[in-house]
Amino acid sequence: ICVPTLHVFDSLFGSKRSLSKTVTLLLTATSVNSLILIGFSVSLVWISFPPVQDFGWLSAAAYGAALVAVLWALPSFLAPRK
Repeated sequence: ICVPTLHVFDSLFGSKRSLSKTVTLLLTATSVNSLILIGFSVSLVWISFPPVQDFGWLSAAAYGAALVAVLWALPSFLAPRK
């Protein structure tokens, strides 16, 4: 769900949240979800089958990279320009 859609439907259903509050809510949900996925991926490392261990490290790194991209890229795109 993209931010404008979430904001528009919130306002249609009577929510008085601003766009920045919607973005904050979305970033919080994305962060928590990514941390849960990273934790699950890291838990695969303790399985004794090496391909599953490699998949655990690879997926944890991918989720971590996606989280960093969202936390750095999204605020920079939404920052006011001078």
